[in-house]
Amino acid sequence: MSIMDLKTRYSINYPMCFDCVARERLVLGYCKMIYLYFTLPCFNSLCKFPKAELILFQYPCASRERVFSNEDDSKKDCYFLYPLLKPLNIFYRLAPTEIDRKHCVSFQVSRMQSHVTIDITKIFQDWMNGKLANSGLLLIAPPTSKEVAFASGQFDLPWMRPTIRLDCDFKGMLPCFCSAPCEVKVAGVP
Repeated sequence: MSIMDLKTRYSINYPMCFDCVARERLVLGYCKMIYLYFTLPCFNSLCKFPKAELILFQYPCASRERVFSNEDDSKKDCYFLYPLLKPLNIFYRLAPTEIDRKHCVSFQVSRMQSHVTIDITKIFQDWMNGKLANSGLLLIAPPTSKEVAFASGQFDLPWMRPTIRLDCDFKGMLPCFCSAPCEVKVAGVP
């Protein structure tokens, strides 16, 4: 069994988070959504993916008051992840984003943990089998959840960007690119 990491191609906060530090963080909370887009591997016929997890690293708190507050830090808020049926339309109010409610994944976030791991195996397998289009992922929060921030796809430390970690079971050898000597002739050039 091998492990493969897929880094996010795009990560978007909606509505746009103008107080985010150089677009390094994604804020998830009531009326603040996160859109994630990944490029899938192209050799799906040579590999099975028995497990797929989305890994999100929490962004450090912006306020020292929150760090030293008397809040119960062991409390876990619940959030939801959906695969998108169509890519994000920035005119959300005019054309709502279509999500696949059958593939909903709930997850919890504790302020005591440095990262969150979300099991998206069913979604990923359906992407690879062609049962579901890879139009991205949407993370949303119910009105009662507190805001939480994650490192974005533009975060300075690449290993902390949103990642899909895959367990890979290769059925055979991966194709490799070969080189062979050849002669190239261009018309009009001696």
